[in-house]
Amino acid sequence: MISGAKSDFEKVRKGLGEYIFEQVEKYADNIYQIDGETGEKETFSSVGKRSSRLAINLKKLGLTNGDIVITCLKNNLNSVIPHIAVLYCGAKFAALDPIQTEKEWIHCVNLVKPKFIFVDEEHSEKMEKSIDRSEVKSVMVIAGKSDVHQTLGELLSPSKDEDRFFPEIIQDCYSTAVISFSSGTTGLPKGVCHCHFGLINMVINYSRMDMYDPGMVLVYSTFYWITSLFSFIRAFQSGGCRITSNRFHPEKALEMMEKFKVTHCLLPPKAAKEFLKVKDFEKYDTSSLHHFLTGGATITPDCLIRLRQLFKHSIVSNSYGSSEVGPIAAFDLSKDKHLLSELLSVGRCTNDIEIKIIDQDMKHELGPNEEGEIWVRSPYATTGYYNLESSSPFDSEGFLKTGDTGYYDENECLFITGRCNEIFKNGSIKVVPSQWEVILQEHPAIEEVAVFGLPQENGDLYPAACIVLKKNTAATAEEIEEFFISRMTGYHRLEGGIKFVDQLPRTPSSKLKRVELYNMFINANK
Repeated sequence: MISGAKSDFEKVRKGLGEYIFEQVEKYADNIYQIDGETGEKETFSSVGKRSSRLAINLKKLGLTNGDIVITCLKNNLNSVIPHIAVLYCGAKFAALDPIQTEKEWIHCVNLVKPKFIFVDEEHSEKMEKSIDRSEVKSVMVIAGKSDVHQTLGELLSPSKDEDRFFPEIIQDCYSTAVISFSSGTTGLPKGVCHCHFGLINMVINYSRMDMYDPGMVLVYSTFYWITSLFSFIRAFQSGGCRITSNRFHPEKALEMMEKFKVTHCLLPPKAAKEFLKVKDFEKYDTSSLHHFLTGGATITPDCLIRLRQLFKHSIVSNSYGSSEVGPIAAFDLSKDKHLLSELLSVGRCTNDIEIKIIDQDMKHELGPNEEGEIWVRSPYATTGYYNLESSSPFDSEGFLKTGDTGYYDENECLFITGRCNEIFKNGSIKVVPSQWEVILQEHPAIEEVAVFGLPQENGDLYPAACIVLKKNTAATAEEIEEFFISRMTGYHRLEGGIKFVDQLPRTPSSKLKRVELYNMFINANK
């Protein structure tokens, strides 16, 4: 077993709404958020006042501390307000992402049964259909214009009580504050419950390590992502600023880094790779960027090296976390810089994290350099899944079974090798798709690749690949197969074949929807 250092700070035991309210007063004149696309800014004080107004009006409409509110909002200066207001009311929020399917929306609405749903005007028709087809008759609030529904603007009108407002006091800090939906890579999302204690102290704990500069954080993720939730709380904890944007474009991101002196950025590898295509990269001033983190998927060593060459003033590193736990492993820049040469590693255990690697067949604990399932214990982890039986993901000692596979080395650096439910046997060969994908991505013509098991009539699974080629490049399946074989030891073949596709199916957090790969493969090039 490996573990991070034990934290020594006094834990906060209060509601997240009350905590945010106090931090708003503490940093009243600081800039809390900037709309990266318009340049518009807003102070902590203004954010707090608008949130209080909305909370007062939501209470008048019947929101109580036992209710749940769903949000589905793109990033702008208004998007944080409903989340804070719901917490001020002592209620819980759960966030959807605009790019999820209607089927996923209906499932999530049925799961948490929200009293209110906040949704952008442009997605209101889709949400209406989702509510109509669900088992719940939630009240919609539109961020924008509407002749039918209440609007966010109307609920932000001044109140004579706003100067005397104080948020609901949460009696049990281990009660649920936020429900974040899992990424749904192999099925429909689950509702991951996060308590007030876990969210507040997870952020404080991580902030005490030299990983997360509180100054100017560039955020693309919506509240559907736990990374956005983390940055949301982190800004209140530190007095720092969130710079938000919606659609990622590498040149635009670089412009914002230069204009707003961004100090921290977290992007999935798929987005991070886009920086490698930027012409005249050196014309952008990125010297303020202290730390550039990637996470959520595998990044190739070559890509990581090239990003470090581009962002020469920054620490560029990988990291590992989950919807259930939050940050699990990363490189603590105060003591782990000498380990950054471990290009495939996601770092070492963050403070208060314990990890053991378990043999998937025999269920016994493994040692260094032995691959198995990653089990994690954290005092800040999820309290369970909403409306689902929640004991099975944990062992008797409170370790969460992540479903990820990996190992740690003699330096206690963690390496992620894949997902338990993605690994399959091809005869006597164990196929770990993520490892095969890393090899294939070294081909100069490949932009993205996904490896999976293609079922055969005899019951076997043959390794197959869906591949997206880079623009203005060409390659045949035979060339790629030959490239792959030349870099693998033993008998490793893509016996199921290779199909070229325009794009891979992904969740809002950029993870592969592997459950959809079979149909994509079968239907490709028809």
